[in-house]
Amino acid sequence: MGGTVRMLGLTTVVAVLCVLPVNGDEAVSGGTVVVHDVTPTSCKDGKLELPLPAKQEKLVFKCGDSLSHLNPSDAGYVYQGETASKESKKLMSEVISGASLQSKTPAENQNTLAVPSDRRPDQGVKVTFICQKDPVQGDPIKPSENTCTVTVNIEGKKQPEKEEEKPSGEEGKADTPSPAETHTCSAGKVEEISVSKATTEVKMKCPHGLTFKPVEACHAYAANCQDSVPLKSLLTGAERKDAGDIHTLSVSILPEGSESKVLCYRCDAGDAGAGKTKEQECQFRITVKGADSVDSGVDLVAVRTGVSLSMVGAFVAVVSEMVSE
Repeated sequence: MGGTVRMLGLTTVVAVLCVLPVNGDEAVSGGTVVVHDVTPTSCKDGKLELPLPAKQEKLVFKCGDSLSHLNPSDAGYVYQGETASKESKKLMSEVISGASLQSKTPAENQNTLAVPSDRRPDQGVKVTFICQKDPVQGDPIKPSENTCTVTVNIEGKKQPEKEEEKPSGEEGKADTPSPAETHTCSAGKVEEISVSKATTEVKMKCPHGLTFKPVEACHAYAANCQDSVPLKSLLTGAERKDAGDIHTLSVSILPEGSESKVLCYRCDAGDAGAGKTKEQECQFRITVKGADSVDSGVDLVAVRTGVSLSMVGAFVAVVSEMVSE
């Protein structure tokens, strides 16, 4: 029974030590200190990265067990970046003005890196220390099983988020679709895209497993989305560039007059495989308005989605029959 009481008492003391508030200059969060133990067990692959968030001013780490010596041994110095070398050894004040490192007695091997919030740099900074087995002598020693490279990732100062200001009178208006938006089409549907300003880009992407056609960047389909013709014959000054699965049509100038030009691209299942069927194919139908019909205040790119391919096919068939008569 006495042994049980003694064990319980020891456990209680340890628990109290873990949550006991520390002196004001060592407090990290909520009146308690979090000590990062640097040991061969916690230091995987000879490296350990510790974060110092913007809202936290201090970080405490302890060179423990067999890695009890801190390098640099002079608290006024630090290694800048993620590696420890003769060239990266800098004065702490040169790396972060106002920062400091306080070390307790050699028996405790506890180190407190302090970065006041008002001295924190705008951009993130990384500094490095080494906890090592042997006493520090001269230049940094090479990483080994007897060293642990401790890199502290000091987060940059938090910048207040500014609410985007809208021009006077714009409140309540829907946002204009961005010309750089990437358009996708849905199975069996036609993505209708209208362009009404020069120097506009239309980015397109097929659903997974479908092939963007025509494959040749210098070609496009005519309005019926069947006949592949040279792109420049449909739209003067137009150019298509492909980057992976993103296909970008650049419209440099609008067609002369008031007549619009229509061109088409398809997402086909034929050469794509991946178990895709004809029902999953879709199209991009792009209407570029004539220069004379465009008002300077209209949207750059307007999109209408949901027109079925069957409706488009029926319309093309009716038009063809009328022409033949």
